[in-house]
Amino acid sequence: MSTLETVNARSKPRHGHKANGADPATERCPWCGSPINRTEFERIKNQIAEQERARVAKAERAAAATVAKVKEDMARREAAIRKQAADSATEALKATFETTLKRQLDAQAEASEKRLNAAVAAEREKAFGDRMKVEQQLKDALRANDRLPAFELGEPAEINLADSIIGFFSEEDVRVSRVPKGKRGPDVIVDIMSSGVHIGRVVIDSKNHKTWQNKFCSKLKTDQIAYDAEFAILSTATFPRGARQIHMQDGVLVCDPARVPVILDILRSHIVHLHTLRQSADSRAEKADALMAFVLSPAYADMLDRLLKRLAELDALHAEEVKAHKRTWEKRTTHIEVVRAVIGEFAAAVAAIIAGETR
Repeated sequence: MSTLETVNARSKPRHGHKANGADPATERCPWCGSPINRTEFERIKNQIAEQERARVAKAERAAAATVAKVKEDMARREAAIRKQAADSATEALKATFETTLKRQLDAQAEASEKRLNAAVAAEREKAFGDRMKVEQQLKDALRANDRLPAFELGEPAEINLADSIIGFFSEEDVRVSRVPKGKRGPDVIVDIMSSGVHIGRVVIDSKNHKTWQNKFCSKLKTDQIAYDAEFAILSTATFPRGARQIHMQDGVLVCDPARVPVILDILRSHIVHLHTLRQSADSRAEKADALMAFVLSPAYADMLDRLLKRLAELDALHAEEVKAHKRTWEKRTTHIEVVRAVIGEFAAAVAAIIAGETR
């Protein structure tokens, strides 16, 4: 039995087998049937393909070496024959010999080339057959994977989703927890934090199904209400007809797993903003109550009484100042009128003098 046939015989998936200490897997190893993750599965597939390519390349190199050796032998034979022909006494024999030699060399080269092409074609055909067997084994493993229970299919996606959220945010921004297996509720709970205080919550479900079902959203909406969450996100690669990447249905955000951290960051900013507005409104109400209590207090009445008395004294002082200014303004007006009269008499006298001199 060849190595590839041995691998094929051992690559049948053993349902329910789990490696000690390994994370839950979604694939089966073609070599031993152990559960492995998708990355390891692809690595083994690529390794088998690389081995087949290496075998074809080795066969081509061996065939090329054979052709080179044949050509080298023919070159030595040609040199020996030419040397014999050089010693021959007749040019006609030499010409006949060279024609025969060329015909033999061409026939040998053509035969060698045909053998090389046949060897390469046979190796490629064998490699193609082996590759088809491996691909069939992979398809069988995928079908066996599809027959796994729903919790075995979905759990790795839940772990990856929780890890991606933890890696995207800091512990000061969010607290991520998973609902234990067997307990009703969402898959992942994200508590929004601000200065160490819990201010909101987002619940997330992760679905790994080939077909869309509306009950996904209705179930998650019920979990959102039960867990007193502001928002609910359904992480899935399968969408309702006509929707993809991001979609809203029944009050639930449906989005691709790669978009979940970004969407969660937007929702967190919104929750923090609402929390800040609530704090401002509560602060304004507290200040208004404190102000009303102060207005009704004896201290406020005493300060207001003292303020009114001082205002009355200022009004009286202002009135006295206005009267004093009025008396001053009246005296100033009388003096101005007298000065104007004297200036008029002075001007008339000067004009009379000038008029008399003119005459």
